[in-house]
Amino acid sequence: MADGIKTNDLQALAFHMFTRCKAERAAFDECLESADKSSKCAEQYKALTACATTLLSDAKAKAAHEFKEYSHCLDLTGGRYNYCRPEKAKFEETFPRVA
Repeated sequence: MADGIKTNDLQALAFHMFTRCKAERAAFDECLESADKSSKCAEQYKALTACATTLLSDAKAKAAHEFKEYSHCLDLTGGRYNYCRPEKAKFEETFPRVA
């Protein structure tokens, strides 16, 4: 991933990425299935990374405090979602997933 993106930030956005970056993820997965897993999927990887980076920027712009609290909770708990339910609920309320 791009420089400066922390694992807990990506984890906080994981469920959003499944919907908002669905096409990019599908193209990357399809490429990996059909390619010899060398550099042939670089363009698909770049597109998926760009989508994730845009999503991160969008979350920070629209729900900065809630995102920070949720991401921080995931960081403190070793990524255990069940310990961060209140923070997740506040984040999801401010930055809802799209179907």
